[in-house]
Amino acid sequence: MGAPGETEDDFERTVQFILDHARFLDVINAYPFITTPGSDFSMSKNGPNTIALMRLRKLINICGDIGVKVCVGTQCAEYVLFKKVYPNHHLNPFGFE
Repeated sequence: MGAPGETEDDFERTVQFILDHARFLDVINAYPFITTPGSDFSMSKNGPNTIALMRLRKLINICGDIGVKVCVGTQCAEYVLFKKVYPNHHLNPFGFE
């Protein structure tokens, strides 16, 4: 989410896909676009989509409403290993204390 050039329509199509296929999904992995310092992209004048975290929060809420778990970034490995996600991830979806 939030990749350069991503449009609202792109995001809404992703959400619709998840809604249409929810009965087949237990968990989805979400990776918001994060610029790596010193990368070619970070040095360019282009920037990431600034609403990526708002879209991520919206996606987490939608998935919570339909019973699909959301793993964000490194949480994906935690889910694969332990079949759980960050406690209260719906209240603190970014894992910040």
